[in-house]
Amino acid sequence: MFREFRIRRTLRRLSKARVALVLNPGKVWVIERAMPRNEKIDADVLTCLLRGWVEVLHDDVAIGDVETFLSGNRTAFQRKEPIYRLTEAGWAVLSWDRQIAVLALIFGGAQFVSAVL
Repeated sequence: MFREFRIRRTLRRLSKARVALVLNPGKVWVIERAMPRNEKIDADVLTCLLRGWVEVLHDDVAIGDVETFLSGNRTAFQRKEPIYRLTEAGWAVLSWDRQIAVLALIFGGAQFVSAVL
């Protein structure tokens, strides 16, 4: 059960990433709220890919630190990783999770009120 919670949390964190600005030359995307990458998160993202919740937007994109890039070091981007985007099924999963949480809150509040009365 904890693994499913972690997978959905990873999907939620992936949905919050956004492009802040584009640096030139090279049209480098600066992504705000990007997820840190490690083995567990990569496994969670691949599980989401397997389930059809995400898809690869761009494959083998250079990943690095913006501050190093802005200091003039053009070799700041050594790693290459894919960029993922949520599919309609992924957005539906996130929407459904929110609806369940709201309904649980409403029913819990109704039970509390009925117990007090």
